[in-house]
Amino acid sequence: MATLKRCAELVRQLSALGAVSRGIGRALPPDCPPASLAVLGNLDRFGEMRLGHLAERLGVDVSVTSRHVAHLAALGWNADPDHARSA
Repeated sequence: MATLKRCAELVRQLSALGAVSRGIGRALPPDCPPASLAVLGNLDRFGEMRLGHLAERLGVDVSVTSRHVAHLAALGWNADPDHARSA
């Protein structure tokens, strides 16, 4: 029975997480993908880092991370202009 209770709690938590995720998606500007939040969240929490390190933290390829960072830069979230290629 303990396993059934744990499974029910996990389902409840996943449902709550889905509701939060949908709410965030509705609050974002239409041209801002939700993955951009992960990029901004990591940079806010851990500070400046190289693209490869950010990609590793996000668990995606550097090319994917590069596209997200470029998209954010186009929206005005600009990196340090002195280190734009590495930060």
